[in-house]
Amino acid sequence: MRKLFQKLTHKYRVVLLNEDTFEEEGNIRLTRLNLIALIGVILILLVAIIAAIALTMRRRPETRYLDPATQVLVKKKDRLRIIKMEAEE
Repeated sequence: MRKLFQKLTHKYRVVLLNEDTFEEEGNIRLTRLNLIALIGVILILLVAIIAAIALTMRRRPETRYLDPATQVLVKKKDRLRIIKMEAEE
């Protein structure tokens, strides 16, 4: 168990290099335990974002939706009504 803990807490250095000039652009020190925690946080955020999207895309019972089948059956005379009225003076 102690050997596993030592492996998880052993520090590694990640270096970002510019490939053209081989100049060091940045570095970060990581342990395997930090990497596992970072991946866990990223997965939790990903699941939360997907859940938020899924919950906002669900149908709500109070909203009214149009049925395309009934829209196709509607004729022009059903939509347009002309009323003749006497002009007022």
